Amino acid sequence: MGKVIVRLFYLSPNESGMTPWYERNLFWGPVALGSGMVLTVVAAIKHDLRWLLVPALLCFLIASWAALRGVKPIWLRWAAVAAAAVVVSGGLYQLDHWLYPLVATKTAPPVPLQTAGTQPHAPIAEPLPHLIFSDSPAFTRVRKQRIEREVGAFKAYLSGVGFDVSRPIYPIDTRPGKGLGLSYQYPGSQYDGRIIIGENWLDNATKVRRAYAEYYFSTTVDDVNTAAGRSGLLDAVYTEYYLSSYSRRHEKISRSSSTSRWLDALWQIRSQFGADRTDKALCIGLQRRKDISGLENANTYTARIIELGFMPLLNEPTEIQKVTQILAANGIVAPSQ
Repeated sequence: MGKVIVRLFYLSPNESGMTPWYERNLFWGPVALGSGMVLTVVAAIKHDLRWLLVPALLCFLIASWAALRGVKPIWLRWAAVAAAAVVVSGGLYQLDHWLYPLVATKTAPPVPLQTAGTQPHAPIAEPLPHLIFSDSPAFTRVRKQRIEREVGAFKAYLSGVGFDVSRPIYPIDTRPGKGLGLSYQYPGSQYDGRIIIGENWLDNATKVRRAYAEYYFSTTVDDVNTAAGRSGLLDAVYTEYYLSSYSRRHEKISRSSSTSRWLDALWQIRSQFGADRTDKALCIGLQRRKDISGLENANTYTARIIELGFMPLLNEPTEIQKVTQILAANGIVAPSQ
């Protein structure tokens, strides 16, 4: 009688023809669809999906490893994967800079200004300015966007205070190295002047903001036909004050001692009466400056502008006297004024 031999073998899932779960379309299809829905919601709210470049980098690295899995010896395989990682990382880094996003609503970001005893300014939305740049290769697309946003934010702040910022801005040029420059004619058109920012300062938000502030106040006060108005003190004082008030920092400045004393005095006034009121008072005074005549001393002329601006904002004459006393204490006007 013959033997019947039955051999039983254990078959792994792969050997039995079953596909592992992590390789099944039934798994990855819903995952991909669900992920797409989540990313759609995030994109609609955040308007910026550049953070996805990080998981994209991981995906590319896994794909590189899978493509090079057959390379032998193993050290050569890992070297190839490392080289692929460098290339992919560099490409995604450049893509990130190229995609540097504009503000989604095309408006300058609101500038909260904390005032003494009051709430911060309400958010201000201003269209981003249309700036004209020279054809210098230093003005890359990313730099132009940053400069537009920085200038737009400071313009929005000045507009909220009460200044007229509708005048077209001079074309922006650059020169090698550091430094700021301004050339213009009064009266003249938008194209009769230049705002110059050194190449090394194009990425410095503080310097970009200063370049616009010096342009704005220099051209705003240049129509004052008096020796005091033409002295340069008035626009220097306004430039330094509003730059520091915008950043909410009273910093030492590399200006003349007269301008430095003025900034110290205005910050004491700001602490006494609040940032919002002081900002508006200086704006009102500058708008009414043509009512002042017969003053040839630059300090006295500027002090009169400040006092004139506070008059509609302060209820008591004694409050105006406090402003004058602070100016006198800083050696700007005589104590008897």
